[in-house]
Amino acid sequence: LGLATSMSVEQDMTSAGTSLYMIIRLTHLGRNSLQLVLELLYAYLSRLVHEGVNLELYKSLALVNRLEWDWSEPEGPAATVEDFAERMTRLPHSHLLSGDSLIWFKKPKLVEHILKKLSPDNMNVALVDDNIDSSAPYEADEAQTLPHWGVNFTVMNLSEAVSLEALERWQGWMTEDNRSLVEDTLADSVEDADIKPVGVIYPKPPKAIGGLPKDITLAHMHVKPVALATSANASTPKSWEVAATLFGPSPQPLDLFGSNATPFAAPPKVWYRSGWITQSPKVTVCVVFRPMRSRHSIEATALENMQLTLYQRLLGEEMVPKMVDLTMAGVSYSINVGYFSGLSLTFTGFGHVLPRLVQTTMDEINRFNSNYNITTKSRYNRVTEEIEKDLTAFNSMPVHYALSDRSMFIMSGMHSRTEMLDALSGDATNLKSVSRSASDLVFSEPLVMTALAMGNFAEETAGSIVKSIADGLQLPTGKSSPKASILHGEVHHVTPVVRLTKPIELRMVNPRPGDPNDVTVVSLINGVETIESQVLLGILGQILHTVTYNELRTNRQLGYVVEAGYGRLSNVDYLSAIVQGTALGADKVEEAIEVVFSKFMVKRLEKLTDEELMSYKDAMTDSLVEPPVQRSSEVGHFWEPVQLGGKCFHRDEAVLRYLNSTLVSRAKLLQVWKDLAMPSYGHRRKITVKYFNKKVPPQPDDMDVKRSMSKEGIPAEDIYRLVSERSVSSVFRKADSAARLKLAEEGGYYPLNIHCHLSQETEHALALEALQKKASAQEALAEPLLAALGKRAVEVVEAMEAEDVVTMLKSYAMLGKKPDSVLLNVLGDRVKDSAKELSPEDLLEVLDAFMQLRSKPQDDVFDAIGESIRKAAPRMDVGNITTVINEYLILEHSLDDGLQVALDRRVHRIAPYLSAAQLNALVLSYIGLWRSRLGLNSDGTQQHHRLSPSAYSALLEDVPGRLALASLCQRASALAPKMSAVEVVAVLQAFKTFWTMAEEAVQRHGSSNDEVKLKEMQRMQSLGQTLLGALGDRLGSVAMELPPADLAMILEAYAAFGQAPPPYTLKVLVQRLQNVVAELSADDVARTFAAYSKLKALSPAESS
Repeated sequence: LGLATSMSVEQDMTSAGTSLYMIIRLTHLGRNSLQLVLELLYAYLSRLVHEGVNLELYKSLALVNRLEWDWSEPEGPAATVEDFAERMTRLPHSHLLSGDSLIWFKKPKLVEHILKKLSPDNMNVALVDDNIDSSAPYEADEAQTLPHWGVNFTVMNLSEAVSLEALERWQGWMTEDNRSLVEDTLADSVEDADIKPVGVIYPKPPKAIGGLPKDITLAHMHVKPVALATSANASTPKSWEVAATLFGPSPQPLDLFGSNATPFAAPPKVWYRSGWITQSPKVTVCVVFRPMRSRHSIEATALENMQLTLYQRLLGEEMVPKMVDLTMAGVSYSINVGYFSGLSLTFTGFGHVLPRLVQTTMDEINRFNSNYNITTKSRYNRVTEEIEKDLTAFNSMPVHYALSDRSMFIMSGMHSRTEMLDALSGDATNLKSVSRSASDLVFSEPLVMTALAMGNFAEETAGSIVKSIADGLQLPTGKSSPKASILHGEVHHVTPVVRLTKPIELRMVNPRPGDPNDVTVVSLINGVETIESQVLLGILGQILHTVTYNELRTNRQLGYVVEAGYGRLSNVDYLSAIVQGTALGADKVEEAIEVVFSKFMVKRLEKLTDEELMSYKDAMTDSLVEPPVQRSSEVGHFWEPVQLGGKCFHRDEAVLRYLNSTLVSRAKLLQVWKDLAMPSYGHRRKITVKYFNKKVPPQPDDMDVKRSMSKEGIPAEDIYRLVSERSVSSVFRKADSAARLKLAEEGGYYPLNIHCHLSQETEHALALEALQKKASAQEALAEPLLAALGKRAVEVVEAMEAEDVVTMLKSYAMLGKKPDSVLLNVLGDRVKDSAKELSPEDLLEVLDAFMQLRSKPQDDVFDAIGESIRKAAPRMDVGNITTVINEYLILEHSLDDGLQVALDRRVHRIAPYLSAAQLNALVLSYIGLWRSRLGLNSDGTQQHHRLSPSAYSALLEDVPGRLALASLCQRASALAPKMSAVEVVAVLQAFKTFWTMAEEAVQRHGSSNDEVKLKEMQRMQSLGQTLLGALGDRLGSVAMELPPADLAMILEAYAAFGQAPPPYTLKVLVQRLQNVVAELSADDVARTFAAYSKLKALSPAESS
């Protein structure tokens, strides 16, 4: 009938008695038809009374309650205590556990007695309407005001709001059974209201709930726990070792489809785990069908989002009545539809009911999608009315809207209320377009299916259910082939976030009418979240919360809402401070927040004790090692990694390893805080949202800000930074997608990376920390033993096997203990004599041991090792070659000509098979070798000796690695089209360094004849120009991902090789420089200008 959007029944039991509440959310039509709504209610209640208690329904309800009580998910400790404390006021102790849940005895007479109590003469009606009309029939002599709440209301007899005749009629229905009279009255009332009903008007009581499980198998309820692997010699397990066991083993992939054809863009990826860590006989299946979008498709329009929102609401309303019997049998489902997220389905319940739930759900989705006329116009109008009301109502605290506006500036896909209302009211949004929206916007694209099945069912059953979902989804016909555009699209795992190039500020009136508060939100955007940033900013967030609350709430009393801490938007993390109150205007509150940032946080971090730091670490550790208490927690823990393709299952363990290391120190926290909140150069990526309670005032004058901050004791350099930020900040009067797109044009978007592991640098530091701890613990025991073993080794070294000598050197290096000179010489002589017997790997370990012991072998030992490596060179891999060169360089021993030639020839042969990373490492090694042969320091400056021109000419004819470098350059050119941004930069940096150094050497050592010198330079320069030609196009594709410092280096490389970039590449590089110019350091600026000057001389037209 379109009178209501929902109805719920609640009860309130107190010592004063029991009240039953029937809560009906009315549509606009229902609001104007109050008497008809109540008439329908009493038509139903009277039918319940006269038909009597349905014993089968009664029994099924008792069984449902029993199932829910037996297998309900436990609450947390605090909620449990609070619940029992309340029950103890009204229940006997023997029924505290089950008194509110179980029906122990069937009492139909009592039920009938209670139903008869629901009569009109025992009823109060409350009509709540934010747009209420004070005119009749709700007019009263005098409005009253609810104390403490400020709500105006009127009170009248019900007979004044509805007719006395209607009240007497309803009372008669409750006492006399006359169904035909009730039906006729309802039909007349509906007709009088000018409503065209869809279906039966007379409400009908439900039947008994079918399909309830009676014998529940628990064969797969418990997952096999993960064994706790403690560290060697550890009395208690480490926190990360505990974290690895909390949620049990990770789900494993299932190959359900094999090579069979599917309608999807790729074979569905399905993950399965049997059982729970918690106790539940239920199962959960999560499935998502995500469309492959173009890599350039970043934003969905407000129209697309609105159409899909309406589609989801209408689909839900169509399905709910048809799913009631199933959901009452202990199962549940959810459906979500999004432009990028696609179709998401979740099914939960008892395993034997789930196949029927899945089948019914898929049938209903397909029925809805195949019949665009299934939704009535009245339902569509009602749903659009509800959404319009939601978009125009501001029922929450204003701080919630401020946080939404903050996200609006940088989170792609978000739209303002005005934009969504425009989309809702536009001609393009209609019943036909909404009904087709999922087919047109989601299912028409190539889809990728991902699923997770967990719980109390066997692998075969889980696979069967997932396959029925995959096979059950009917895709629209006549659309693009599922294989079309796959090469040009990808699934969006991460919502893109705009990268700010400068601070931004929103200034607008508090959107909540009549609200007296100002709101200030200040957020400092860090960047793409890493494990390290999560830990460091997480601890800083804890400290910031305490400092902000103590200063702004307790000391200054600036507002009743004062919050601060760490947060994440998509894959980007930030720190934020929030104040809502009436004590100060939003501009002054921002200054107070900046005082907290610049003064109080720095003081707190400088005085942070080891004990306090440990307490913050413990708090974060506790949050990460808290075991799951509900089944939904286990599903949530694994569903996100599954959606990422099985990545990040063990991320928490990496977080805990870093968190509980000495790398997280007071000094590190202070450094990170200053880099984020008080950078020494460049501007912060700061978002400020300000709501003003009446009107937006002019921005504060710079001098006023300086005076205020000076009074607070803020250092002059920090005040200068704040004022300079104000001069470059972008100020907005509203937050919407248009503002976000403008910001995106300036800075682009952050990379869509998800960091699941610690950085290589951190891993190395953690490994070193572990070795140092182990070494310090064993050092006292090792000293006497090492002395005795060393003495004995000198006596028996001639009898030792060559491999044993290598092992002994390695052991000394591992322990960090240098043997005495006698033993070291003896071991070196033994290596020299047995070098022919050792493998290249053993010889490299010998050099590595000498390097770690900071001791250089004798020349004859080097000669023997070099000769053996030379013979093995034709079989060596790239890793060993790189290691040989690097270790010779570190030990400051030159490669003899024979070894150099052998390595060059091997590099020439394997160059076509190298990866970008291997190639880059090898080029850097050759750079070091070239630097050594030319007598240059690592920074390119001249060492104390200088080659004569004749010696240099001889050297130039036999440049170390000339053949190898040419091959490496050719390989780099071949790899260029597939290189990532990081790889392009690394390779270009390596070759640029080589050329710059070679140019310097030619100028310093080369022939005095200018023609000869020019020829020498042209010969070396040609290598770089070949490489740049290949890298040019790739640079144009990846330039927008490059950090500021790399842009200067790229321009320098082009200038060094005497070649201007291709026009398109140059255009993109310039655009990227314009986007990040605020982030360039002084050195970056100087280098960019110098490179520009050279490029302009090369090609004035292009470089301009």
